[in-house]
Amino acid sequence: PRDGLAGRYCPEPSGSAFSHSKSSPCEVLPMKSFLLSGLLGLCALVLVNLTAQYTGVLIPINRLSLAASGVLGVPGVTLMVLLNTILL
Repeated sequence: PRDGLAGRYCPEPSGSAFSHSKSSPCEVLPMKSFLLSGLLGLCALVLVNLTAQYTGVLIPINRLSLAASGVLGVPGVTLMVLLNTILL
């Protein structure tokens, strides 16, 4: 079967259903994917603010913008840029 988040192939665990094997790498991938998405979102937020003098788009750094970029990643930063452009 494939891992839903990253689309990577996850082999079936070997042994019986009652064996106490260590966790497979496929169980760790969603957490890595979530952390990578948050890191990329924070980098996108910094990049938007670094280019603010050229683009005219500035997203203030506060708890809400950090949470949105950290949890939602790049789509969260894109949403904030669009809302900033439409509402201001």
